[in-house]
Amino acid sequence: MYKLNKIIHLVNIIFSCNHKFYNIINKNFSVSSFQVVGSMSHHLDSISTIIDVGANRGQFAYAASSKYPNAKIYSFEPDAIIFNEMEKRLKWNKNIVMFNYALGNSDGTIDFFQNPDSQTSSILKIANGQLELDPSSNNGEIIKVGIKKLDSIIPEFQITSPALLKIDAQGYERYVLEGGLTLLESIDYILIEASFIRMYEGESLFDDLHSLLKSLRYYLIAPVGFLMNRKLKIYQIDFLYKRLK
Repeated sequence: MYKLNKIIHLVNIIFSCNHKFYNIINKNFSVSSFQVVGSMSHHLDSISTIIDVGANRGQFAYAASSKYPNAKIYSFEPDAIIFNEMEKRLKWNKNIVMFNYALGNSDGTIDFFQNPDSQTSSILKIANGQLELDPSSNNGEIIKVGIKKLDSIIPEFQITSPALLKIDAQGYERYVLEGGLTLLESIDYILIEASFIRMYEGESLFDDLHSLLKSLRYYLIAPVGFLMNRKLKIYQIDFLYKRLK
């Protein structure tokens, strides 16, 4: 029954979001990314600028560019190996600009856990929540990566409203926000992954992130994606926020 529900869910995503069949067979296709973008599109008719923090192989950038083909997308991925894969996959899209470093609340270099599952790689160490969700998860090799504050690289952006900041930084979301307080004045929407169970050591959970965003004059619009196990226990939700004028 679980597998059948997953298949039905995939079919619903394909048809409700008007995706062409070539998207489904494309190697950049990610069901969860298209689901998030499809849900988000009910609240955002158009986006001109997207800052994609935690790009991995470009799954979200690809989904977003399919829905918002005229948007300028700035994608950030600190793992050089994964970044090179993203670059090869998306170099044909001139609206996607890619950067090979992390974002946080400092400038310089930082230790980074290059985990076997790249989607769990993080500046932070894996905690019990991630191990409960996926017992095969483990911390990989520690490498050095570059890190910058969003506010330090404002000159590299051409931000046109409406602008979206998407943050999926594996527990490092609060630090990304803290490093971009000036830039946030130009950001209309924030799409952020928030945990209810600590997946990484030192991670800020939903309550803390929500309080911070409220203090920065953002209000919650809707949940647009989630991560749960086969027993329907929810670990994380992707939330969409809008800035008060």
